[in-house]
Amino acid sequence: MKFIEPKAEIIKGLPPLQKIALIARVCTGTQDKAETSPDAALPFLRKLGGMGHLSPFEHARITVPYKHDSEFTENGSPLAMISRMYFADNAYNINVRDFIARGGTLEETAGFEEAKDYLTACFDIDIGIARELVRHRTMSFMERSTRWCSWSPEEGGIEFIKPEQCKEDGAFDQLCTDFFKFAENRYFLAINNGVKREMARSLLPLATATKLYVTGTHWWWEALLHLRLGKRAHPAMRRVMKMLVELPEFPNEIRGKLTAEELGA
Repeated sequence: MKFIEPKAEIIKGLPPLQKIALIARVCTGTQDKAETSPDAALPFLRKLGGMGHLSPFEHARITVPYKHDSEFTENGSPLAMISRMYFADNAYNINVRDFIARGGTLEETAGFEEAKDYLTACFDIDIGIARELVRHRTMSFMERSTRWCSWSPEEGGIEFIKPEQCKEDGAFDQLCTDFFKFAENRYFLAINNGVKREMARSLLPLATATKLYVTGTHWWWEALLHLRLGKRAHPAMRRVMKMLVELPEFPNEIRGKLTAEELGA
């Protein structure tokens, strides 16, 4: 058993296909095998598509010139707006899943830049906070799977994130520590008795650590942060969202629309 601290980071600087492959691999805990180039990512991404696992493709958004695709123009003007797209004077932004659904290919995707109005954050948080975040249905999510990922006692065991109250309440801290130790013991006991991970995970508490990728447009991030930095949000949620907005690379376009109270949450 080991305890970790919450963490927030921004994923940037990767070509769209390489970014999709990295994020997709979080589910199976194979990010150490992440592809190092868009070309290297193609076989893995084709396999995902063939299996019907399309949600990872939402985590990259590309800018497509109109000259490449005339379907969205009529007499030089965009057709009816589509909620997940953004139209500029000579191009439109679209996530890769939608681009492929409209007949685009992965090979074509490799030729486009990632849209500037998209942000992906990666959080190390507990399962309880992750459950709250995935309620923001306009965003895209990819999370470490407790069905496919496993822990090893030899490598420190299961990771937990202690509740904030543990820092100021020794009795509660001891209660949590004892319970997490008991849960870990019963989890590994079940595994050793032949129970599959997808069943044994029912023994894990909400404080179990997870890794969650969250992707969305700047507009939807602003909406999320207004809620999750508010005083009514869970303390652990406010803490990790404050970590995010305080990162030097966090977009000023979004930060500038948050209130002083939210920034000081």
